[in-house]
Parts: sequence; C-alpha cells; structure tokens
Amino acid sequence: MLGGAGWFAYATGEELARVEVDVLQEELDVARGELDRLRAENASLARGAETARGSEAQWRRRYEQEVPQGEIAELVTAIEGQISAGVPVERLRFVVDAVEAERSCAEETTTKRFLVRTPLFRGANDAVAFAGGTITITASGVGARNAQGQRESWFDPAEPIDLRLAQAGGDETPVAGKLPLHFSLVRGVVEHRFSAHEGERGFVEITEFRCDYP
Repeated sequence: MLGGAGWFAYATGEELARVEVDVLQEELDVARGELDRLRAENASLARGAETARGSEAQWRRRYEQEVPQGEIAELVTAIEGQISAGVPVERLRFVVDAVEAERSCAEETTTKRFLVRTPLFRGANDAVAFAGGTITITASGVGARNAQGQRESWFDPAEPIDLRLAQAGGDETPVAGKLPLHFSLVRGVVEHRFSAHEGERGFVEITEFRCDYP
C-alpha cells in the first residue's frame, strides 16, 4: 500500500509538472509572439518615421526653392503693394523688363552748396535748385556749440539734418540723417540722384547725377 501510494504520488506529481511545463511553454509562446508583433510594429513605425523625415526634407526644399526669401521676398511684397494700390500688372511687367543691370547716366554732374537753416539762422543762400528750377532743396539742423557751450548760427555737421526736396507743383520729399546722405527723386523718365556732403562751415554741398529711368 505504501509503495502504491508512493507510485501514485510520483505519477501525479509528474503529471502536474508536465501540465505546468505545458502552461509555461504556452505562455512563453504567447510572449514570443507578442515580442515579434512589437518588433514588427516598431520596424513599421521606424519606416514611417523615416518616410516622414524624407517627406519633411522634401517639403523644406520645395519651400526654400519656391517661397521667396530675403530681398526677393521684399521685392514680391513691394510688387503686391503696387498691385493692391491699383498699378496695372502690365505696367509693372514693362518696368521690370526695362530695368538693366547697368544704368545709363549722364557724365556731367552739377554741384551746388547752400547754408543749413538752424534756430538762429534763416536767411539768404539757404536753398538750391536743380532741373531747371523744378526741384528745390533746403535743409535744417541744430546749431553747433562754441567753447562756452552756447549754440551758434551754423549747423553742427555731426548731428542729423532734415532735407526737403520740393518739386514744382507742391510735392515734397523729406530726407533725414547724418551726412553724407544719398537719395534720389524720379520724375518721368529721369532719376535725379543726389549726394549731400559737409562743406565749409555752415554749408552743405549737393551733387546731382542724372540717369535714365527705369
């Protein structure tokens, strides 16, 4: 009886162990299957991420190539502003086509000088005229200080000045800043280019260049 009981216990334990091993094996197979699935899913996600990065790089290249940047973007904005203001597209196209890298400018220049107006001076010789008297230029500034710190009647060339370009008909164009100053004014098919420099005490010298426009 003891031997039979022992054999029964051994057989039962062996069967239970076999069942447990089968259960563990099944769980291991399930775990391996889940791991394979996760690996496949991870690989798929990695491929998707790589595709997305490639697509992003492609769109970035297209954006850089097709969307205006820098000075070209400023030019596009200016053109859009002109179109919004009512300038015909045909007129803008004509102007762009007519622009050349080298401007045709006259060799002759005209230089004149005048006194800058200050709070203590406003009198003779405080204006100059160009283009047959149709463009008049005046300027105002702050007076220089003497050794005692008092203001003089002549302007301080180290300080900004305010220039005014008055055209026949009443139009005015302001230009402000420290000397030297460079500015232009377009009238019809002529661009009047000006360079303003410090002259003798109290004076500003302006040189005019004439170029074809556009």
